[in-house]
Amino acid sequence: MIKVKNSLQFIGIVILGMVGVIICSLIITNVMNVFGIAASSMGMILLTWSAMLIGFGIIPTFLLRRKYSITKLEVGFGPISVLEIIICLFIIGITFLYIVIGRNITNVILFTIAIFQNIGVAIFEEYFSKGILFFIAKKITSNKVIIVLICSCVFAFVLHSSDSFMTNLEYRLPMSVILGVCYLKTNNLYLPITLHLVNNLLATSLLK
Repeated sequence: MIKVKNSLQFIGIVILGMVGVIICSLIITNVMNVFGIAASSMGMILLTWSAMLIGFGIIPTFLLRRKYSITKLEVGFGPISVLEIIICLFIIGITFLYIVIGRNITNVILFTIAIFQNIGVAIFEEYFSKGILFFIAKKITSNKVIIVLICSCVFAFVLHSSDSFMTNLEYRLPMSVILGVCYLKTNNLYLPITLHLVNNLLATSLLK
């Protein structure tokens, strides 16, 4: 019975998180249209950070705290080790060098916009799909493979439902599985967020 309730809570948080992002996006876009900044670079960054902060951050955290006394460590923000810092900085450094030198991207403003927008996406999507959903999934099953697969499917097919099924199956699902394993191994979101960020930077049309 407890597992059934936890399963329903898992589904409910996924739905409310997605609905929260969609509704907040619509409201914030309308507000920014009034001020004429919706199409601006700053507008896009504000929209991304605000909608995801509320939908993937505030709403699920609030719902969890109504039932559990969760800590930062339990949702992926524990103490970071020196090794993790070195690995994350190395990955970011190599990626930046490749984008600037390999792709000859010298527009500092464009590069900065891409970084700030994708940092928000990486932080909140990883917090939601790993920190929040793994926390609940662990109360449904102790099988780590199932936990990773379920949460990875949510990331690939629910959070990115606007993209094609094959794109999500061939690209996002494997990526999310890898990030899920990283999260289980480190018990922190720092490496998954870093890998998610560099993946998005390499994939974004702004830097091609």
